[in-house]
Amino acid sequence: MSRAATAVASLTASRQPSPDQLIRELVGGNVRRAREQAGWNQRELAERLDAEPPQVSLWENGRKQPNAQSLMKIASVTGHAYGWFFDEHAEPEPVAPAP
Repeated sequence: MSRAATAVASLTASRQPSPDQLIRELVGGNVRRAREQAGWNQRELAERLDAEPPQVSLWENGRKQPNAQSLMKIASVTGHAYGWFFDEHAEPEPVAPAP
């Protein structure tokens, strides 16, 4: 293997996601899943949270993680338990979203 190929392989291997990134992606994916289960678009979820749609997008794409208060609001309006958002194998819960 050439030096360049070795350097690229080393750089690629060192770009493993951090534990924080993995959590952001897990929570964000579950925020998206909860929103879609409720039948809402990002704007509609943002309105229910008194947030901006770009913020919802950042959460769902794992770029930012909602703080505890925001996640509690998301849980409340979507009808999910707070801990559900940290479950890697989260399945829908039979709880109706808050009006």
